[in-house]
Amino acid sequence: MGESGLIVNYPVSSEGCTLWQLANNSLFGSFALDPIVLTASVLKPDKWNYVGVTYDVTSGEAKLWHQGEAVDSEPIGNTELNISGPIRLGYRDGDLESRAFHGRIACLQIYNYALEQRQIRTARHACDGALPEVTMTCEGQVMRLSCSSLTRPFIYVEYASYGRTGMGCGGISDNFSLNCSAQDALQIVRNRCNGLPECSMIAGNDNFGGDPCPGTLKYLEVRMKCVAGPPDGYAPAPTGLLTSFHTDLPPTTVTATSGPPITNVTVNSTTSEYATTMDVNVTTSPLPSGATMSTESRCPATRKRNILWPETARGVWSSQPCPNGTVGSARWYCEGPMRKGEPDLSNCTSPWVNELYDLLNAGGPAGDILALISGNLISQGTVYGGDVIRSIDLLNVLVQRQEEQLVNMTEEERKGTVTSFTQTMTLCGSTLLRSDIGSAWDDIPEDNWSQVATGVIDSAEGSGFLVAKSLPDETFSSVQDNLVLEVLPATGDSRRFPSGLSSEWNDVTDSVSLPATNQQVVALLYNDSLGTYLKPKDANRTVNSRVISASLGNGSTSGQLGDNQKVTIVLQHTNAENASVRNPTCSFWNFSNGGSWSSKGCTKTKESNETHTICECDHLTNFAILMDISGQGFTEADRFALSIITWVGCIISIVCLVFAICIFLGSRRVRCQRTVIHANLCICLLLAEALFLAGVDKTEDKVACEVIAVVLHYLFLASFTWMCLEGVQLYILLIKVFKTQRSRMVYFYLFGYGVPAVMVGVSVAVNFSDNLNGYVTDRYCWLNAHKFFIWSFVGPALLIVLINFGFLIIALRVVYSHKSGKKMKHFKTGTKFKSWIRGSLTLLCLLGVTWVFGVLYLDSGTIVFAYVFAITNSLQGMFIFIFHCLLNEKVQGELIRCFAQCACCPEFLRQKYLERGSGTYVHHSGQSHRLHQNTLKTDSSGSTTSTRLNNTLDNHKVPLAITNGIKRRNVDVAIPGHHSALAPVESKPFEKGSYYPHPGYREPHPGYREFSHSWEMTSLPEKKHPASPYRGEVRNGTVNFQIDI
Repeated sequence: MGESGLIVNYPVSSEGCTLWQLANNSLFGSFALDPIVLTASVLKPDKWNYVGVTYDVTSGEAKLWHQGEAVDSEPIGNTELNISGPIRLGYRDGDLESRAFHGRIACLQIYNYALEQRQIRTARHACDGALPEVTMTCEGQVMRLSCSSLTRPFIYVEYASYGRTGMGCGGISDNFSLNCSAQDALQIVRNRCNGLPECSMIAGNDNFGGDPCPGTLKYLEVRMKCVAGPPDGYAPAPTGLLTSFHTDLPPTTVTATSGPPITNVTVNSTTSEYATTMDVNVTTSPLPSGATMSTESRCPATRKRNILWPETARGVWSSQPCPNGTVGSARWYCEGPMRKGEPDLSNCTSPWVNELYDLLNAGGPAGDILALISGNLISQGTVYGGDVIRSIDLLNVLVQRQEEQLVNMTEEERKGTVTSFTQTMTLCGSTLLRSDIGSAWDDIPEDNWSQVATGVIDSAEGSGFLVAKSLPDETFSSVQDNLVLEVLPATGDSRRFPSGLSSEWNDVTDSVSLPATNQQVVALLYNDSLGTYLKPKDANRTVNSRVISASLGNGSTSGQLGDNQKVTIVLQHTNAENASVRNPTCSFWNFSNGGSWSSKGCTKTKESNETHTICECDHLTNFAILMDISGQGFTEADRFALSIITWVGCIISIVCLVFAICIFLGSRRVRCQRTVIHANLCICLLLAEALFLAGVDKTEDKVACEVIAVVLHYLFLASFTWMCLEGVQLYILLIKVFKTQRSRMVYFYLFGYGVPAVMVGVSVAVNFSDNLNGYVTDRYCWLNAHKFFIWSFVGPALLIVLINFGFLIIALRVVYSHKSGKKMKHFKTGTKFKSWIRGSLTLLCLLGVTWVFGVLYLDSGTIVFAYVFAITNSLQGMFIFIFHCLLNEKVQGELIRCFAQCACCPEFLRQKYLERGSGTYVHHSGQSHRLHQNTLKTDSSGSTTSTRLNNTLDNHKVPLAITNGIKRRNVDVAIPGHHSALAPVESKPFEKGSYYPHPGYREPHPGYREFSHSWEMTSLPEKKHPASPYRGEVRNGTVNFQIDI
């Protein structure tokens, strides 16, 4: 704080509000609408004070604030302020020097509503880092500046002085000059530190262009603050800030940090002898009603490659200064909520690169400059993308410069110079391909990798041609860690490269065999990292070998192979154990049109195997093996066709599954244990296929991709378990005897959803405990087929298929057995069971075949497997709907019944409904019974004269509903469980009511056996009996009953 004077007047009129500081460190504020003045003796001298004044039109109360606390308040009435205009900071018109404010003002915030205490405290945090800090560092020591706030992460240097202007660092003496400083100190420190999150430099003469104060102990004084954005637009601070007025508001827009609406303050400053007047244009714009800022649309602040990247809006490039010690700017694109790829530091270069260009322009020896490049690449702790690009450019320029400088040398000098130059060149090339330089390549956009990597080839090959020219009759070899160069003389014989390698290359079996030719050979072999940077234009292909190069001649003339001559290249697969790459193609690097891989003139021989590919080419250049990722080898037409098949098929399947679920669960007449099992199978398939369409290719976010893969794993396994339960249910209906009528669905749910959960849980635990990356691939969010993790799905699915197949075979055998077939061949029951089993077997085969081809496709990538998998995967839902819904008589009847009740239903459908109403429909929901048939003897009038039941049920009491025409009658039929026979008893005429067996009926024996039994029916018209789900048809002579389960 300074002395007495005006702090702020808003606006510059008599209608606004005013904040003053008095000489006795008192703060007072006032509003023009009332003469009352708010006062408090709270200001602390020589320290930053956060002060403010508010007026609440609702309560009519004005408050004075200090350090986030209300220190005075007064009621001044309820009058709405309607003010706008400039802001005056520091003094009023007409004030004398003694009335002017002397000090510094920073972080001005204006709101068009009265903030509460919690809001003021929050707003105060927005000023963190905005208050200038002064650092003094004595000569010879290291000055360190930093900004640790994520909201204000960038250094902005306001003032810097190197020399001596006061009593710092050792006080003063008669021998010390008190008025000396380096002229460009401010600009030097700004160039070094502005825009960085942290910065350090030595307070020494070397950094400031010499000694500004000879014989005097000097110090570096810096005043800086932390700002929210790059300081490109920040104006220099006024001089004499400590004795005159200083404001820390830059000529930019300041926005409120807490709550709508927001006032924007645009500042333009002018400086007088005593103070600075800041005329501020103020506009207020409330936030739209209900508007919120979604954090999902912004990329969060993060630190990467020694740069602090601030929070960035979605779809925006964030530009930041290059890391400390380099020059240029870096940028990173925000896709929201994640940033795309790696930051682009291809424009960030170290000072030594620019110094070497200066040395080259000055005519320095090419060999010496090349040695300096090699030394800097090896010794520098961190190399950035710009260093790689400019170093490679410099290497190619040096090849030309060296050739020019060889002209004036003697033969001996030329040999020595060329040998040393080429050895250093190959060392530079090898250093640029080192794995620890990989992060610098990541600083370069992938689209530019090929162009930059081509420069490595050009420079290495160019130095080889220099050797061929200077040493035409000698063999030259340079073996580095990541690069081998050989120059072979013209002998007229066939030759093979490489002829001899060091121990580092002993396991390398790559080679080039050339036919007999009377020309020199320049050959190079690179490690596999070069192929990583020479990326194919087809994203579905990858380089899966080292790059090997062979050229004829010495570069002056292009050497060509003779007619019918071919070169044989043996290339070892660098990733031979990875089953994700298949279909090797012999390719060469075509330098035209920016560089690309081509297979023209090269063929693969039949001697190729799983680990090596042998090629024959009719020309020489740089060779490598291109292979398909996941072994696909698909054309764009194939990919488009597969995409259409998958989307259209899955959408049709999803629609069919939705209809099937509604039918299975929406009708009481259709719903039973079998249809509930069908419905759960449909639900699992529906969710799986929907998630498959929505997220199977969302590999950008690894965590989200792994979650999608885990959910898909669970849903597809659950589909298999529910399909297995269909077979189990059929087995129970035919074979297993249960005395209880209780539902088994609880156990089915535990098995259908619990077993897959356990299997997937174990897989997830194993995957993340061993860091296997089993739930993500390069292209899909699915189990990794190439790390054998796919067996966590294939194994359980195969086991479930085998179990289900066993149950269905047993059920089918029972249905078609002689004993059962004889009893059921005349009735619909046997036919229906056969239909159910055939349907389940078909679905089992369809689901099994789908994933057999799916695994084969993922493993080998054959185009046929891809089409079969896409088609069968999309047929599952449609098959379930057709077979279990449209072709099911019960569902047909229910659909006809529903439509027949509509007024718009055609007459022929209504008539069909009436015909079906007198048909035979017996349904038993939630019960498990054996197949049975009942025969009731009736007279010609439809009255029951005697009843005989031939039955194979083990339940002793079954409710039946008998319908005559469309009239319904309910009957409870008691069935003994043992063999017994009574003479037929005459029954009363058929009447409405419930019927019970003869009183002489005995409780059944707990065993099961076939029987023939007759009993008397007695009408009990008084007793009401609930409608039974069983239905039958009374016709003249015989009534047939059957239970659909």
